[in-house]
Amino acid sequence: MVRSVASLKKPLMMLTTVTGESVANIFDGNQILKLDLMAGKNIITGQRKFDQFLFASDLSKVFGLDHFLPNQYFSNYGYGISGKANLDYGAGNALIYYNIPFLRESTFDGSGNRTIQIGVTDLAPKFTSGQLFGGKTSNIRLPLYHPITGNRFDRYELSIHRSHENGVIKRLERTFINKSKSGFLD
Repeated sequence: MVRSVASLKKPLMMLTTVTGESVANIFDGNQILKLDLMAGKNIITGQRKFDQFLFASDLSKVFGLDHFLPNQYFSNYGYGISGKANLDYGAGNALIYYNIPFLRESTFDGSGNRTIQIGVTDLAPKFTSGQLFGGKTSNIRLPLYHPITGNRFDRYELSIHRSHENGVIKRLERTFINKSKSGFLD
């Protein structure tokens, strides 16, 4: 999750004031601190993984993108992330089960084991009678984009209780304004 002092360009003890340069040195040239998925089970919970996914989704939309690449926000990842998490959407809090692939499995077209582009827009809810919430499960489906062509080829799902569907969709579709002139993001 957080880089060790040894990986910094300058040792942390030398930083006596916070400047743009000192922050850049801590991030080692990267603008985003990646979540290291090999940091440990006690540190990297299902909630923490989903929070990083939500951060990636939100920041992608700030820059006008409809997808993100997992290697921009995660390090030491395998085929994907899965688990359960809570999502506060303002009017409530929803339990979410997720299974988000990061790599495409082996294929004949040579795209196997390559990083998939994770879609963050164009949500499509689908009611199901699953085991998670009985007959009141809603699966919010989002697109996956092919690692070579960039075309849609599949979807991934976030499963929630149907009663939270509108609030969760509204939160996931939330867009932020890039106020690049002022340096602030809404």
